[in-house]
Amino acid sequence: MEIFTELILIDPANAEFYAGRGACLASLGRMDEALAELEFARRLMPAHLRAARLRVCYLIRLERYKEAEAACTPVLKNSESIADDCRFRADIRVALGDHTGAIEDYTNVIENCQAGDAYQVGELRYQRGMELHVARRCSEAVADLTQAIELQPECGIYYLARADVFASIGDRKRAQADRLRGMELVRNESN
Repeated sequence: MEIFTELILIDPANAEFYAGRGACLASLGRMDEALAELEFARRLMPAHLRAARLRVCYLIRLERYKEAEAACTPVLKNSESIADDCRFRADIRVALGDHTGAIEDYTNVIENCQAGDAYQVGELRYQRGMELHVARRCSEAVADLTQAIELQPECGIYYLARADVFASIGDRKRAQADRLRGMELVRNESN
């Protein structure tokens, strides 16, 4: 931390030095001071992504989820990896119970994902499908979970999730079939 303090004395307008000192303070458990340093870095250079991302992480660590969600705005505005940042914000929204916002963010991530990455797209479809189910948008949830299964047919948790959706809409036959297939795959994954 002393190095960053010295660097700040040399160049007090360098946002990276304040972000570095903020990270050091956080590692020492001095979270309020860390957040102040990161906010100062962001004021010096609004497009400073490292400071913005660290600030979001530290707010989450402090369980200040509403502030963390609001702090995502400058990250999303200036990011080169909108998919990573939208996914990050979606996770915050899930923690807050904002299913509509999480669905919106997962949709943005899916649209910006590389088509060839079946694992990532499958995982995102699964996550969005779960949020759609919670939001009682069951036909959309089934569609996303079905696509996740098509991308990763050996992933038992996807079948179990879709079984829950089928059960919630009263389709016991398909719920039972998915539950059996999902349990079989989960057992095989464990062995």
